[in-house]
Amino acid sequence: MIVIYEQELTHYRVPVFLQLQDHMKENVFVVHGDEPRQSYLNTVSDEKDLGFSHKRVSTYWMGGDQMAFQNVIPEVLKRSPSAVIVRGGIRQFHLFPLLLIYKFLGVPTIVWGQGYSRKRKFRPRHHMIDRAYLGVVQISNAYVCYNEEIKRKLSEYCSHKKLFVASNTLPIEEHLETRQKLESIGEKVIRDRLNLKRQQYLCFIGRLQPRKRLRYLLEVFQSLRSESKLDVGLIIIGDGPERSNLEAEVEKEGLADVHFVGAQYGEDAGRYLVASDAMVMPGWLGLAVNHAFAYGLPVISQRGITHAPESIHVKHGETGWLAKAGDREDMIRGVREILGRSDAYTERCLQYARNNLTMETMIEGFEQAITFVRRSNSK
Repeated sequence: MIVIYEQELTHYRVPVFLQLQDHMKENVFVVHGDEPRQSYLNTVSDEKDLGFSHKRVSTYWMGGDQMAFQNVIPEVLKRSPSAVIVRGGIRQFHLFPLLLIYKFLGVPTIVWGQGYSRKRKFRPRHHMIDRAYLGVVQISNAYVCYNEEIKRKLSEYCSHKKLFVASNTLPIEEHLETRQKLESIGEKVIRDRLNLKRQQYLCFIGRLQPRKRLRYLLEVFQSLRSESKLDVGLIIIGDGPERSNLEAEVEKEGLADVHFVGAQYGEDAGRYLVASDAMVMPGWLGLAVNHAFAYGLPVISQRGITHAPESIHVKHGETGWLAKAGDREDMIRGVREILGRSDAYTERCLQYARNNLTMETMIEGFEQAITFVRRSNSK
């Protein structure tokens, strides 16, 4: 049995656990906590019949829901796993006790994460918090990184042998199939069904929260409409604490052709993505990049601000556009560039998704780490 400790049970992690269970040919048991009180995470609404065993434990949130302690310790002694995978960072206060207990019990542990803070340069010799991040890597038997860049950075401070890569992703194969199905219907037909009248569309998908900088997106769109001859609309897919404020801003400014469609999943979201020509995300870039590429949508964002590791997939001038932070004209330049050559960008994004972002590639990274810790533990 492989035991996995997760912060929350999100719907996009379910295929990961199912494929890992199938690939390793052994049971997966997921221990997960509660979502933050103010969260708009994509947590599973119905936890029955997911295809793997799981257990919800109490979560105590602190510091404005930025730090947490999960009551996972009682779960440790209830089962005897052959390996443990823990996804987490140092803001999860149960992480160090969990790793140390399993170390005492002789059960190999694998930590899966971003490696270090995204807000500054990683300097564990000079920064106490960075030393804590490195401590997690050193205590675990193996560390699975979100991308090669994180692996290279961590290998400067610990053995590269215990570092592996499982590129954080979504069920890309399913999204590619959905796109192909919808494309066979036809983009124009889908737009007509969705009552989308403009020639081209920009879109956003994700949680509507401050770090996504959606107010700046509306400013860019307003400038784009007033300064160019593009016949373009904007689709905002998602929900969150910023939605009412953003809708009020659109009404106040009289912005036409801005469509708030709420949270959408699966084929419902796919219809809006197929009807779009590019994804514009001025703030935090995460798994929405993978989602966009699966539908052939290049991503337009900003460099010089904090992003999740998935931002590494946005290659300026190839799979998207990274404008100078706060430079509205550069953002608009990126929109014009991509909408003017949308076919070429679409093909590159789809090819990148097929080659680099599949679930199979992610699972292979976990398999390598599990094999490594089991062999090391048996010596």
